[in-house]
Amino acid sequence: MFSRLLFSLFVTSVTLGSYADRVAGSESQLPELLPRAKRVLIATALETADLREAGSVKVAIDRALRGRGRKEETVVVGHDGALTTVQFDEGQQYLILLQPSLDNAAGWTYVGSSVLPYQSGEVVLPAEDDQPADTVQLSDLIGFVDRYPTSPDAMLANRTSLNGRWVAMVSLQGRDIPFWILDIRDEDGMVSAEVVDFNNQNESVRVESIAVDDGILTLRVVLVPVNSSIEHTYVFTGQLRDGTVIGNFIADKNAARPGKLRATAAKSMAQTGGVKPSLGLKEFSDATIAEDEFAANKQFTKDFPESPLAMDTFMRMMKSETGRGLEEAEISELADSLIENSAYWGERMRQQAVVEAGVAIAEYKKHPQLALKHLLEAEKFLSDTSPQTWTILVPFHTAMMYQEIGETDEALQRMIAFHKAHPFEPLGAYYAAEMLESRGDFAGALEIYSELACLPNMKQSLDQTFEGRPGYTPVTKKLKELWEKHGENAGDQGAFIQHILKSYRNGIRSFVTDQMEPRPTKPGTQNRVVLLEYFTTADAPLGVGIDVAVSGLTHAFGPSELVALRYHLPTEEPDPMAGPPCKDRLSYYNSRVVPSMFIDGKQIYVEPGRLSHSATIYENIRNFVEPLLAETVDIELKLNTKVEADRMKIDVEALSNSKFGDDIRLRLVLVEEEVAVETPSGVLLHENLVRIMPGGAEGIAPQDGKLAFQTELLLEDYRQQLLDELQEYEEMRSNLLGKEFKYGIYPIGPVRLKLAAFVQNNKTKEVLQSAIVDLEYLDEIEEPANEEEPAKEEKPGDEAKPAEEPQPAAADATQEKE
Repeated sequence: MFSRLLFSLFVTSVTLGSYADRVAGSESQLPELLPRAKRVLIATALETADLREAGSVKVAIDRALRGRGRKEETVVVGHDGALTTVQFDEGQQYLILLQPSLDNAAGWTYVGSSVLPYQSGEVVLPAEDDQPADTVQLSDLIGFVDRYPTSPDAMLANRTSLNGRWVAMVSLQGRDIPFWILDIRDEDGMVSAEVVDFNNQNESVRVESIAVDDGILTLRVVLVPVNSSIEHTYVFTGQLRDGTVIGNFIADKNAARPGKLRATAAKSMAQTGGVKPSLGLKEFSDATIAEDEFAANKQFTKDFPESPLAMDTFMRMMKSETGRGLEEAEISELADSLIENSAYWGERMRQQAVVEAGVAIAEYKKHPQLALKHLLEAEKFLSDTSPQTWTILVPFHTAMMYQEIGETDEALQRMIAFHKAHPFEPLGAYYAAEMLESRGDFAGALEIYSELACLPNMKQSLDQTFEGRPGYTPVTKKLKELWEKHGENAGDQGAFIQHILKSYRNGIRSFVTDQMEPRPTKPGTQNRVVLLEYFTTADAPLGVGIDVAVSGLTHAFGPSELVALRYHLPTEEPDPMAGPPCKDRLSYYNSRVVPSMFIDGKQIYVEPGRLSHSATIYENIRNFVEPLLAETVDIELKLNTKVEADRMKIDVEALSNSKFGDDIRLRLVLVEEEVAVETPSGVLLHENLVRIMPGGAEGIAPQDGKLAFQTELLLEDYRQQLLDELQEYEEMRSNLLGKEFKYGIYPIGPVRLKLAAFVQNNKTKEVLQSAIVDLEYLDEIEEPANEEEPAKEEKPGDEAKPAEEPQPAAADATQEKE
């Protein structure tokens, strides 16, 4: 704990100039006290009293050095309960520093923890240990008063209740970062809070809840970015200690970080003083370059136990070469010190230290029993509200440690459970497959190896993790070996491709456990069908999480609830699934950014992420969609389609009890249900892929208040349009690579088409109603082409011949990238 004694205050770096030369020893006392004082007086005690026992004392002002004060005016001085020795003797003069009484009470509160006698023109400072007392001349004292003016925040340093304004600060990478000002009120046991100001004006911020239980404050604050309804929740828990609420923050189930609420008088973030270095930052940095880094780190934890950097230092010690070489008892002692130190910042930080200690010990595998001790303790406090990293690291390393100590049944059971809970964590999947294979469960191993081979970036992640490690067999090689030995149709390349596609479909939907049943229709109304438009590109690794989440939504909601469309656009590299309608549609929304998403015409911010973030992204989007499904509308869309010979007939009508205004448009979109082609981002299957917009991207305007559209589309024209676009892509790709690029089979078929339609207000961009229907299957488009035998240009009258064994473009999904 920080000492409250005047002679042992934390020493800040202050340049005192000539005063420091003349006033030996005083710089660690008055510079800390004076900013907390609104009034600085020389006064005479009118009674003999121990301020600790009496609670107050009357004094007569002799001179006011700061603030108001008439000579011989009587002041009643109170205290905040944090005193060492404040014995006033009647008739004796004292230097008295005062601040307004805390918690809005009347009167004045004594600043400091000891009396400061004033004798013969000098202030007598408290003696340190056996040293003689220091004194300060009045002239020097006046200079100190001018040099260290009142600081509103310093005046509040000894606040004894939650009442008042606080600046919320999180400690991150050696910096204490302020991000909100809160006004908290605690009246008759009823606690409330509101946000006064915050850093990022591109967000809205509100207090969702606040509670105090047994002295522990729990505060939930919700942030919503502009143009988004996706909420980010910050949870702070802490306890009031010496005028500051010490605790920790968790943001959106991420790892806990040390933080605090610091008392403040500021009304805006500009007045808070901004980012400050964490306690001991310089010494922390010096320890990293010390000749004996381990010893320097150890000394830092002794010198700065209450610095948020102390926890980082303990972890640095545990992960260092010296730390890894310690005996088990020494490592155990180091882990216990980390856990004990972290408890200063609250129970959640203590729990996080248990997790980190267990994981750190597990990672170097020398002491599996010691690692299990901490991991099994951590397992007991895991819950649905725990940080996501805990729920991943703890069960994974627990399974691995059981494997290390030879309890293979327990290890397998736990690793399989981990894989089911976290299907997109490649290490968990890999070790689960390896354990199954070692036990002769080749079917189970083959299933998981297949997912690792085809799901976005899973195999690449493993190859990077195990690069250079002896004994590692790349997933694709292992999969093919198992398939040839134990596959149901070993040797059948077509069956292998279908197996991969099935594994991909099952894998990307594995996190969807709750499919929505179709809603009943209320008489005289139409259920609103939500339109989700996702704009992406083939080369967007951070768009993978959104892409897979959209696939999950398509699986969770039927076409009577949600129409999800994918528009592909080229960015730095050409995109084989891009087309003019996609660009036109994004331009309609005055945007050029991919990935981006619009739901019923309103742009929502979806934070990009990788495959492992898919489930979280899915939940965020689903939470936005579900409230919209409760709405009913006065629009019914009738979609009639028919495929005859080489023609597709389309007849669409929007029905309403009211006439459609001039701003309303009907738009049609022809989409492919599924296209199989592995893109640079790793996505293999692309659902509801937008191809063309019959009637044009500008939409169909109402005629006499009615919306309807009929057309016939020649299938050959449709095929040729896609073929032209893909051949253009081949040319652009070849130029980019510096060598010829050709598809063996164009990523178009087998063509399973759908027709989507939606009614949209051109003025507000709001989509009023949507619908989608299936069309018949069309023939597969085949265009064999390779370097040995380039595709030949067909002559008039020639007929295209189907390949003997057509291979979907997805056939390359299990190939190693160059």
